[in-house]
Parts: sequence; structure tokens; C-alpha cells
Amino acid sequence: DAAPPDDILKLDDLTDASLLDTLQQRFAAKKIYAAAGNSILVSLNPFAWQKGLFSAEASRPYHAARALDTLPPHLFAIAEAALRGAEPHECVIVSGESGAGKTEATKLILEHFVRADALRHGGRQASAARDALHSRVLSANPVLEAFGNAKTLRNDNSSRFGKLVELHFGGAALGKREIAGARIVNYLLERT
Repeated sequence: DAAPPDDILKLDDLTDASLLDTLQQRFAAKKIYAAAGNSILVSLNPFAWQKGLFSAEASRPYHAARALDTLPPHLFAIAEAALRGAEPHECVIVSGESGAGKTEATKLILEHFVRADALRHGGRQASAARDALHSRVLSANPVLEAFGNAKTLRNDNSSRFGKLVELHFGGAALGKREIAGARIVNYLLERT
């Protein structure tokens, strides 16, 4: 048996059964991510923390890679592709069922953005203002988790609100994007 492909669109026979079999094989091999082309990532919740998978060391190769498709699929590849995007309004959409790990995925993507921004300024002295901005962006995570949480049948910490996290970038005219600010917009998903 060959190893399951990183990109599920490269399956010889793309059916529901082959897709589920491939995802099951990847999950058993502790490969929780599978690509679906260049811009979609399928994430399987491992229900346990994967040590090292989300560290700064794991993030660095995605920032440094010339071609992201040469690396295994990862949240960091999606985040880096958004940073490198030619469009000024690139976006990353994190979607899934209650308890699927959307908040954690959003936190990891924000951490990658902050690390990439810090690496871009690695040759220069980090300013207190930039460090404060990075700290404020990352400190938004408890806010993400706190709004509208209620116990449901599937999850003890399920949100009734959607969250739109906007990161604002500057410096695009210089050929690089720098985090300039952020905001969170909450909207009601359900009514009781």
C-alpha cells in the first residue's frame, strides 16, 4: 500500500469512500492535515495535543519556503499563503462543527502571522511599539473564546457568536506586509 497523498485531489478515484479512507489513513499516521489543492486545508481534530506540530520551529520552514507545496500540508502553509497573496484583501476562513478546533486554529494562524512579522524585522531592533502590537494581537485569543459561550450537547464551551478577526497590514508598497492593527467583530449565529 502506498502512503496516502498530501493532496486529496491527487487521488486516482475521488469518491466519498476513497476520501474517507485516505483521511482515516492520514489520521492513523498522525497526519492531521490534508490539502485539497492550493487553498483548502482539511484538518482532522486529533483530540490530543501534537507536541511540536505548532511550535515556532514548525512555523519557520513555512515562512522560509520558496514554494509552499514542497512542505507537508499545515495551518502554517495556509497562513503563509495568505501573507504572500497578491490581493490586498486575502482572507483565511476557518470553518467546522462545534468542538472541531476553530478557535485553536485561529489562534495558531494568528501566532504564525506574528512570528512571520517578527522574522521580517529580525535584522532590525524590535521596537517597543511592534512588541506591544504583537502582544495585543495574541491577547485577543481569550476574547475569541469568551464571547457568547454556552454549553451544548456536543461541546461544553460552544459559541453562539461568529467571530471575524481582521488583521490590518501596512508596508505592502514596499513589497512586504507588516501587521499594522487588528480588530474582532462578533455576530450572532443563533437565537434562543
